[in-house]
Amino acid sequence: MAPPAFERRRAGAEAQAVYVQAVGKELLAALEEPELLARFAAARDGEDLGRLRPALPHLGGVVADPELAVRLTTGRARLTDAFGGQGERLARFATAGQEVDFDPMAAPLQRHRLEGGWVSLAELAAVAGVTVVEPAAVAGELVTAQAATVRAAGR
Repeated sequence: MAPPAFERRRAGAEAQAVYVQAVGKELLAALEEPELLARFAAARDGEDLGRLRPALPHLGGVVADPELAVRLTTGRARLTDAFGGQGERLARFATAGQEVDFDPMAAPLQRHRLEGGWVSLAELAAVAGVTVVEPAAVAGELVTAQAATVRAAGR
């Protein structure tokens, strides 16, 4: 077990050289891992809260108003397939340290949302071929997870 950092700084030159070599070997071994970048991105995504912006008065839910616009509060988000407890297929939207599972029907909404910027509920509904109710519900869940914010369109 390596001594605490403050003790290593006070160690002699030979002990410091041995320590640096050991750290170097660990770094080189880590760089050989095929999943290193994927693990790094997942860890970073889990920590990046982005720019938190309250979505008042939408914290209690987003009304199905086609004029409302929604935007992610972080630039680091991803959409993956997942499976629920009964084996049902889900769309998992992960951002801002949160994972929110949706019906796969919501995947087109989420993919469009990943492109960034403000998107109206009407536009999201058109992309997914659904009524405005569905994107409003998805936006409400993301607002609750502090992963999105909502405003009146054109503001």
